[in-house]
Amino acid sequence: LGSLYGLYSFNAAGGKGVNVQPSLTLRVSPALKLTLSPTYSWTHAMAQYVTRVTDPTSTEMYGSRYVFSTLEQQQVALVTRVDWTFTPTLSLQLFAQPLISAADFKDYKEFAQARAFKFRIYGKDAGTTIAQDPSTGTYTVDPDGTGAAPAFTFGDRDFNQRSLRGNAVLRWEYRPGSALFFVWQQSRSGAVGSGNFEFGRDFDALWNVQPQNVFVVKATWWLGR
Repeated sequence: LGSLYGLYSFNAAGGKGVNVQPSLTLRVSPALKLTLSPTYSWTHAMAQYVTRVTDPTSTEMYGSRYVFSTLEQQQVALVTRVDWTFTPTLSLQLFAQPLISAADFKDYKEFAQARAFKFRIYGKDAGTTIAQDPSTGTYTVDPDGTGAAPAFTFGDRDFNQRSLRGNAVLRWEYRPGSALFFVWQQSRSGAVGSGNFEFGRDFDALWNVQPQNVFVVKATWWLGR
C-alpha cells in the first residue's frame, strides 16, 4: 500500500516552497508490518526575520532597523515504523526518525520604508557595507556608509541540524488483561554552522553524536471481577 503527497507553493515576492512525502506500507508477513514515510522539503524565503536593532537615525522605521535575509533551506526526514507480533501475547513496536536540515541565510537586508515590502540589501545597495569575521562568523553592518547611523553586529544564522528519535516497545501480556512493557528510547541531536546541504556528510555525522538513552519498564494489572 502506497501514497504520495506533494505541494508546491509560491508568492508574489519570489518565495517558493516544495514538499514531497511518499509513504509505503509493506505487509512482510501476517505478523510483520513495515511502514516507510520519507519527507523532503525545500524553502526559498525572501524575508526571513533575523533581528531588530535600535537606531535613532532610522526615522523612516521609527527608530529601529529590522534585519531580514533571504533563506534557502532543505530538510530530509524518514519515519520508519515496524510492528511485529511474535505470539498473541508478545509483540514489538519500533519507531525511528532521522532528520537532516540545512539553512543558508544570505543577502542580509533591512526594510527600506514603512508599510512597503521593499528592502535595502547590505553590501549591494548604495551606502551600505557588510563584512564577516571569519574566526567568529559575526557580521558587522554599516547601514549608511559615511552617514550618522552607527554600525552594528549580529551572529551568522546558517545552520546544519541533525537529529534522530527512536524507540522500541516490547509488550508481553503475561495474563489476560495484564501486561509488561519494556521501553527503550534513544535521541541524538547536533548542529554546525555551515548552512550547505550535503546528505551523505550530515547523515554520517549523525552517528557520531553522543546518544541519550532512556529505559523504562511499565507493568499493568487487571483486577477484573
